[in-house]
Amino acid sequence: NRVGRVYEQAFQQSIILEVPDAFFCPHPSYEWFKKIAQELLNKIVYVDWPHLKEALVVGLSCGRFRVSLLPGASSMLKLEVFTNDNPLQGTTREQREFVATAKGLRSDLLYKWGIDAGRSSLLVHCKPIAGRRYVVTSCGEWSLSYEWSPATQTYLAQTLVRDIAVCDPTLPKTCSLDQLFPAGTKVFMLGQPHHGCCATVLENSPSNKADAGTNDEVLVRVETRHEPDLSRLKSSVPGHKYLHDTCMIQAYNAKFPRVVEAVCRTRGDVTEEELFPGPDGEAECDSLVDFLMESEGARSVRRSFGSELLVPEAVAELLHEVDNYNKLQHSQPVEMRVKAQMLFKPNPLQGSVPVKGPVETKVWDRVFHVREGHVVPLGARGTVIGLQPASQPTDVLYDVAFDEVFSGGQTL
Repeated sequence: NRVGRVYEQAFQQSIILEVPDAFFCPHPSYEWFKKIAQELLNKIVYVDWPHLKEALVVGLSCGRFRVSLLPGASSMLKLEVFTNDNPLQGTTREQREFVATAKGLRSDLLYKWGIDAGRSSLLVHCKPIAGRRYVVTSCGEWSLSYEWSPATQTYLAQTLVRDIAVCDPTLPKTCSLDQLFPAGTKVFMLGQPHHGCCATVLENSPSNKADAGTNDEVLVRVETRHEPDLSRLKSSVPGHKYLHDTCMIQAYNAKFPRVVEAVCRTRGDVTEEELFPGPDGEAECDSLVDFLMESEGARSVRRSFGSELLVPEAVAELLHEVDNYNKLQHSQPVEMRVKAQMLFKPNPLQGSVPVKGPVETKVWDRVFHVREGHVVPLGARGTVIGLQPASQPTDVLYDVAFDEVFSGGQTL
C-alpha cells in the first residue's frame, strides 16, 4: 500500500518512535564487524515493521567494511575493505555511498512512518521472502521451503527484528502426505500427458521404501482437456506482423537520416541543438514534428515503451477460434496414480514464486489460473494478449483473454 507523508507539524499531538542503534561503535574495527557478520549473515530476520515479513540476510556494510554471500553459495563470503590512509583525499566513494544510503533510509522512516532511527552504523542487505512451498527431502518428509526474491533490499540494522518466539501454527515445518494432499483437494498436473489439467485427490499412498517421499503416489481424478492450436493465428491474424512499423521507419530514415543516425549513435539524451544545428534548425525540428503528427503512429493507442498488445482484430479472431474449439471439446474424467512431486496444490503462501521455476511468458501463450481467493476462478484457462514490462519480473503485468466469462471480469 502507498504510504503518505507524515506531516512534521501535526494538528494534534503525534508520537514519534525512537529506535536506538544497538550496533553503534564509535570506531568500527574488523573484529566488531566480523562478530556482527557471524550473528546476522545467512540468517532469517523480519523487516518492514510493522508488517514484519521474513527476509534472508545476504550482506552487511559499514563505512569501512562490506561482506556479502557469493551468488549460489551459503558459506562462501566476499569481504571488501574500504580505507583511505591519506586524509587529504577525503573519504572513499564507498563511504560516501554508505552515508547517503543511511540518510535516505532514516528520512523515509521518519517522514513516512514516524520512526526516528537516529544514527546508523550498519546497513543490512536482505532478500525479502517471495513465497513458500513444501518440497520432499532426502529423508522422505515434506518440508517447508522458503523462496527468496532475487532483488536485494537495504535496511538499517537497528530496524531488524530477530528471534521471534511466536510462530504461525498454520505453517508446520514438516507434514505428511495425508496432511499435504487430503482427499478432495484440488490440484494441477505438472507432468504429461495432461499438463495443466485440474484434478481432484481421491486417496494417497505413502511409500514404505527407503526412498520414501520421492515414490509417494496420489490417486487423482483428472478433468482432461486439450489445447487449441493457435499457430495459424500467429502468422495470419493482422497485428502480429511488423509491416507498417517497417514502412514508417524507412520513411523516417529517408526524410530525416541525420536524426536516425544521431539517435542510434548516442546512448543518452539528445538535445535539439545536437540534432538540428545551424540557423535552419528550428524549421527542421518543426518539419519533423509535422511528419510525426501526420503519420499513422500518431493515431495509434499510446503504450508504454516495451509493451506488447494484440490489436482488437487479432483478439476478436482469437476469441472466435477458442469458442469454436471449446464447443467441440468435452471434458472426460480419468483416474490415475501420479507421483506427489508431479502435482501442484494451490498454496496461499505461494506468493510470487513461479510454479515450475522461472519461465518466459509471451503474447499468444496459453495459461491457466492456479490461485484461490481471486476474482478469476480456479483453473480458468486463457491466452496472453498483452504484457506491460517492469524492472522486476514479478511486477510484469499480463493481459489475458480467458476462454469463459466470469463475474468480475472485463468484457472485450
